[in-house]
Amino acid sequence: MERLSQATAWRSVQEGVLHLPLDITSKYTLEVFYQHPDYLLEKQVMNVLRSSRQPISETFVLAGEHAWKQVGNETRGLSQTELGQVKGALKLANAMRLVTLIEPNYELQALPTEIIEGRLADGVLAKEKDGTEIALYFEQRSGKLIKTIHASPTPTGRQEKLEILYSNFLPTNGILCARSFVGKLNGKVYSEAKITEVAYFDKLDPAIFNIPGSSKGEGRNSASNSSAMICPVDGARFSPYLKECPQHHVALEPERR
Repeated sequence: MERLSQATAWRSVQEGVLHLPLDITSKYTLEVFYQHPDYLLEKQVMNVLRSSRQPISETFVLAGEHAWKQVGNETRGLSQTELGQVKGALKLANAMRLVTLIEPNYELQALPTEIIEGRLADGVLAKEKDGTEIALYFEQRSGKLIKTIHASPTPTGRQEKLEILYSNFLPTNGILCARSFVGKLNGKVYSEAKITEVAYFDKLDPAIFNIPGSSKGEGRNSASNSSAMICPVDGARFSPYLKECPQHHVALEPERR
């Protein structure tokens, strides 16, 4: 089984295409800041093809018990569907660290071997105490994590199966990271993307997740006093924080079965 770094935080940037209903496609860039176990910021800029609309920027933030969203100049809290999607992304990120699966919050169950893109893969079902289930599949030959499956809520309230296939693994500071992936919703391809940047850290500056206007140290606790909460999305404001964060240099090679 592949093992990842003990690093508890990362930043990644991806570029991809969403396949929307009515044969509409949308190019997007997504910048993600992650801090284990309960901080996630996702900044997504979408540009709908075959449309004269200007690119739309959306930012979702989950900081402990609080969450908020910014769309353009509008700010508000998250809907239940949006909150479910962001929490799902955070839970997937936590599980994909793999080292977290030894924590008592998870119960592991072996899954039948599958053939994925022509490769034999062993599966593990990770169950959390709150009922969340994430299936992870590892290529037998290399031990790489090549597929995950988890449930994702839709605006109608239904839970749909979200399957992600990972490929093109490259090392960053000795840590293998998939640089390409394909997302399938109920078996139909809905996204294709490539990771263009990735960096691992011991810890991110908590100011990244602060509510705009809050003084240093207030952080997420200020969220309880606001019904419309956002996080800044200007990359230039993030870069000073990242320079202050030492990168975590741990190289763990995949184990071969």
